[in-house]
Amino acid sequence: MGNRKKSDDSAKKDTDKPKVIQTYSRVTPKQTISTPKLLAISQTQLKSQLSGGGQASGAKITPKFVSTPAATQKKAPASAQRRTATPMTKYIDGLPELHECTLDVENDSQLTKLPDKILLLHSELPLNLALSVEHEDESFLFRQIVSPMEPNRYVCLLCKGIDVSYATKEEKDIISHYRTLHELEVVTANAKFSEDIVFICLPKTILQQLKSNNNAIPLNAPCQYCGDEVRLINIENMKQHYCLEHNKEVTMIEQEEILRMHLFFYCSQCKHQSKDFDAHHKHMKDEHKCKSYKCKNCVLITQDLTRLKTHFRAKHMINNSTQNMQCYYCHGLLIGIDRLNKHIQQSHMVQTGPQEFSCVACLKPCGRGKDLLIHAQTCDKAGNKDRDSKEDKGGKGAAKQHVQPATDAESEAAICFLCGDEFENNEICLLHQHHVHMRWVSDLRRYTSNTTAQLIDPPLPKELTIDDLTPEEDLRKSKVDTIVGHWCRMCDQMVKVYRLYYLHMANYHKLNKEFQCNVSNCKQQFTSAEAFHEHMISTNHTQKTIITHPDEVFVCAYCDLYFGSDEDLVAHLITDQHINKFTASGHFHRTEPRNFKCKACHTFFGMKESYIHHLETEPHQYACPYCGIS
Repeated sequence: MGNRKKSDDSAKKDTDKPKVIQTYSRVTPKQTISTPKLLAISQTQLKSQLSGGGQASGAKITPKFVSTPAATQKKAPASAQRRTATPMTKYIDGLPELHECTLDVENDSQLTKLPDKILLLHSELPLNLALSVEHEDESFLFRQIVSPMEPNRYVCLLCKGIDVSYATKEEKDIISHYRTLHELEVVTANAKFSEDIVFICLPKTILQQLKSNNNAIPLNAPCQYCGDEVRLINIENMKQHYCLEHNKEVTMIEQEEILRMHLFFYCSQCKHQSKDFDAHHKHMKDEHKCKSYKCKNCVLITQDLTRLKTHFRAKHMINNSTQNMQCYYCHGLLIGIDRLNKHIQQSHMVQTGPQEFSCVACLKPCGRGKDLLIHAQTCDKAGNKDRDSKEDKGGKGAAKQHVQPATDAESEAAICFLCGDEFENNEICLLHQHHVHMRWVSDLRRYTSNTTAQLIDPPLPKELTIDDLTPEEDLRKSKVDTIVGHWCRMCDQMVKVYRLYYLHMANYHKLNKEFQCNVSNCKQQFTSAEAFHEHMISTNHTQKTIITHPDEVFVCAYCDLYFGSDEDLVAHLITDQHINKFTASGHFHRTEPRNFKCKACHTFFGMKESYIHHLETEPHQYACPYCGIS
């Protein structure tokens, strides 16, 4: 009895406590139900609510949710509601102006916006010969042809002129590239050609010969319909055969036109083609009154002005240390302004003085620190890949040595006594020897008749500028070439432009150019070519290198040493210096020396000269065998 009484008391106390329960009220179909209110009621009040009133016919039972007073939510104050919209308003108000985002700021009120989509065409012939094209009535930003000849058939035209050029074998990869990087939709289509025309593809030189010889050049080509049974002798015979036997017309096409047709932008409203997007955009504005917005610092193209401004602020405006910043030269993304500035200084600038850096694109000095980033924003040649290739071909100059017009006595051809190359005159030969065969040395040595070296203090040279360098035309004649770049042995870095490399060595490292014997136990230095030539003859030091004459030089690849004769090499191989280095480095377990290792291709070298030559001539551009990305 006592236990039962306690349980009844506890049950009564539980009934008086408010609980979170679910109730049902009777509402007619025509009544509207307001938002359920959060209330706290006891179970006694609930019973009275359910017992009162009869149940109406056709009434619906609607749930009401109740909770305890502790769970009742407080209404947010009006000030908090206003604060939620403040960041977005402040962000929109802080967007840059149109002239800050793009170079094209003309009034476009009368121009139609181009859509953010392109047409990817599968065509084996040039587009101007097509009879019809799918989606011909639709408007596109541009049309692009898929290459029928290249292994990497799909090329991104917007990335074609910059360092991050993109080409792939798969259609899905180029579609994903356009969507993710350029925010453009891709529509695929096919081009149709007339079946009444036979297209003959020949090289341009053959077509020119056919025109000059009145189509009399023999071809001996089989008929495409009759097979090898019918041989067509020349162009006239081919045209007559196709016209009479098959009722076909013959059209001649240049082979080079088919090989290059995938590199052009094609207008979606006519068959006009352009080499780059700027020329294509100008054609669309002038001829068809259509335009789009292009970011001045990268490859984003959009018809939405707000999207352009938000993109420019997020990627290119310097106002946040944690946002993604895009490099103005290679278009790579880096987190934070500090990393961007460091990347530009290390990859796209060369230190050409104690307190001076120079731009690799325009070759102009641009200060140091934050000045580099300011110059990168305003450099009109930043990101232009074609400029570097044009500048580097034929070499870049160094200390200014203009070649004067040669007189009759100086116009005779000259031969370099070091490499055997022939030049127009002696002036160009001396220029070649200065830039190709002279070496950068830190100390100046003068040798007397008894071959004793005497150190002298080098003169204090004035700092060179870009205007003091040799003209490119003269250096092209003197065979100063740049393949990948020029390696600085002091900094262990590659300088892609020879002109900046010369300034870097002369102004920053304070080095001088002199002739130096490559025999390791000699290393004599000379300022004139005549004295160096006399030294070669008297000592029989031929100056042949492992690069030019690998089978005729006497070298120890394990010790990185040159010798003047075979006897000197044999004497070195039995010395303690060679044996200790050979055994200490573990070379007796390997078949080749491993003094230097390329970080890109993991190739080992014994001679430092071979290692530097490898770095300066091997581009290390490898393509994926599956997608073609290099």
